Order: sequence, then structure tokens, then C-alpha cells
Amino acid sequence: LKLKITDFDMSKNGDSYINGEKLDVNVSLWPLFVGDVELNYVALEHLNLNTKEMMPEMAISGDVGYFRTVARNIELTNEIANLRQVHLYGANLNIELKDTIVEEEEDEEPSKWIINLHKAKIENSAISISMPSDSIKAKAEIGTMRLRKGYVNLDKEIYSVGKIRLEQGKITYDKGYLSKEEAPLDHICLQDVSLGIDNVKYSPDY
Repeated sequence: LKLKITDFDMSKNGDSYINGEKLDVNVSLWPLFVGDVELNYVALEHLNLNTKEMMPEMAISGDVGYFRTVARNIELTNEIANLRQVHLYGANLNIELKDTIVEEEEDEEPSKWIINLHKAKIENSAISISMPSDSIKAKAEIGTMRLRKGYVNLDKEIYSVGKIRLEQGKITYDKGYLSKEEAPLDHICLQDVSLGIDNVKYSPDY
């Protein structure tokens, strides 16, 4: 099943959350009848997004030049996604952490999704993180980054990556004029960063 959409826009109450120039989806039809999704690929070009109040913890805004992913299979019922590859190019995203978090409804079950990622590649992209409460800002600029064997378990809050390779990176940090915490440096800038990391894992049990 193939679907191509140009000049699309997703909005709510007149506010645009996601819009882009091209959406290209290729999905196998038969697995849909048994509650699975097998994506031959999903590709997005020239995407603009602003989540605004969609997520209680943060707001994400910015633009993406190109995004493509291929999934082996996605089990909607069991909340398991196996992604073969992800390619992100020309992204400039800002993540703003919110001061207050709206609590979930008591009858709303938390997400239990498990995501397995075989490999990913990020090129010519930048991600900024800001905290309005103390004006702290951090930014990572990526020339080329390759990741392999990524794993996310939202239910158990486990995150791991088997291998990370970064080339032509830049990292900046600004303490912020509203921050009340003492810090040895107000500003940090690392340029032309290259690094390799193997076997990174986070778990609440550690």
C-alpha cells in the first residue's frame, strides 16, 4: 500500500502542529489485518512542527529537512516497534522543558512501548534544550552521528545504545541569568568534537 501526500498540515482548533511539503508512506497491507504494521518506509521532507501543549513535559519546535525510517514490524497491540533504520538530515529542533507538568488522568494507562532500533544516522542537524525556569540552555550540533542497537523501554524506563559515533560535532552550554545554582563556568563551547562510545545504558535500578 503506497500513499503520497504533498503540502499537508495537521492542526487543532486552528493551531498548526505539523506541516510539510511531502509525506511518502509504503506499508505492507496484510499485517494490518492482524494488528501489526510493516513499514517498507516512511519519508518526510521539509517538515515544520510545534507541539505546543500536546505533551505535558515539554514542547518541541523547529524544522526537519528530511526524515526516513524503515520498520521491520510494529505490533500495535503489544506496543512493540522494531525499526531497521532511521535517517535524519537537516534538522533544527528546540526542546523546551516545562516548569509545571500536567498530571495524567488516573484512568489513563502509562505507555509501555518497547522500541528496538537497528541503526540510525543523523546528519547536519542541531538540537537545543532550554529550561525556562532558570534560562539554562544547551545545544548540540551534529555533523554526522551513527547509532547502532538502540533500545527503549518506556514502561521500565530503560534506555540503551550499543554504539555511538560522532563526527564534526559542536556542544554549547549557557548557565542562564536566572539560575540560582553555583557553577564553575557560565559558558562552555566545544568545537570539532569527534567521539566513539560503546554500550551505554540507563536504568532506574542502576
